[in-house]
Amino acid sequence: MQVTWQENDGIMEVRATGRLDGYWSDHLAQALDELLRQGHHSVRLNMAEIEYLSSLGIRVLISSHKKFRAVGGSFALRAPGSSVLKVLELAGLAALLLEGATTAASSPAASVPKARIEFTAAGARFEAYTLTDSRMQARLVGRPLAVPSPGYGESDCERITLGPADLALGLGGFGENFASTVGRFGEFMGLAAHAASQPADGSNVTDVLAADGDYRPQVQLLYGLHCSGQFGRLLRFNVTDESTPLPLSALLAEALNRSQAGAACVAIAAETDSLVGAALRRAPVEAGVDPCAFPDVRNWLSFTVEPAHERRAVLIAGVVTRHQSGWLESLVRPVAATDGLSGHLHAAVFRPHPLPLGNIDLNGVVREWFADSPPESVLHLLGDDRETDSIRESLLLRGACWVAPLEPASGASA
Repeated sequence: MQVTWQENDGIMEVRATGRLDGYWSDHLAQALDELLRQGHHSVRLNMAEIEYLSSLGIRVLISSHKKFRAVGGSFALRAPGSSVLKVLELAGLAALLLEGATTAASSPAASVPKARIEFTAAGARFEAYTLTDSRMQARLVGRPLAVPSPGYGESDCERITLGPADLALGLGGFGENFASTVGRFGEFMGLAAHAASQPADGSNVTDVLAADGDYRPQVQLLYGLHCSGQFGRLLRFNVTDESTPLPLSALLAEALNRSQAGAACVAIAAETDSLVGAALRRAPVEAGVDPCAFPDVRNWLSFTVEPAHERRAVLIAGVVTRHQSGWLESLVRPVAATDGLSGHLHAAVFRPHPLPLGNIDLNGVVREWFADSPPESVLHLLGDDRETDSIRESLLLRGACWVAPLEPASGASA
């Protein structure tokens, strides 16, 4: 079977030739999945040159229809020959799958609101949505990991509860108290009443807590940031050429500009080109050591030697600012070589997930991804500055970025 495609007026027309049977059905399924992954939400399959359609071929067509509908897109069939049309009619699928016979609910972006602003920057197409005029408030918890100390102890531990409007990150773990969590503290992020932690106990297995009914995740936090509030802006982005992915710093710069503030809280759901970051190897509870001091840092932190987690889905939570001084100084670090941005961001890596079109709900995305499968990894995203003339950083292909101006919570030190 030969499969080709061409985009016309925002609709991707796929042309397949030959037999759509058990041997070739997987080939077509992979092609359609790849188009969906690339952000093409409206697809028409021209079947004029399909000479045979088997039950496995029908299964691919139904599955693709469901996948595109699930993200607010559409998938329909064009110009089937008489023998193929008869099979579709006998299977009761003609009214569902044929173009022109599909329901209004499956038309492309039928219920997707238009972006308020569309623009191009850093090799990507952006759509900007205004959600609210809200700001988020944040509270710093504990003391920085990089500060030499006797080690973290019970007096450093604070339990926080994560609700639907909360974002948190730092060094944390899941347990009833410090004693029950002491060997499992590691990179942690919380978003939309869900939490993921990478215990620094050598297991390399991510731990997860998710809201259920009235239950809200509780995290033992040694150091980090706890934010509450509503995101006011949404940026949808998609690179124009996958060979030139979008640097994380470029996305953060656009998010900070849209927030019109000196510091912003961000949540990102995206498809990766690759990630650069680190995770703790051991919980930092030993006395008299500095885990960030060279050369011992190699025993404490696991770095991505090369960019990792290619073509995965990622949830990123954190803070970005253009000022290293002030109330966020102990938390943020430079994220790129030249743009003056500083930030602190943690990422939970998932298996691939296409995103729906347009103005989507962050809580719904987080809930769906966590319910589908647990994160594969949690890491602290960092710029790799081992090359003197540049900083290697995380790269993204497409996704959504929610952003809100960030300010210290009432009573917190500014």
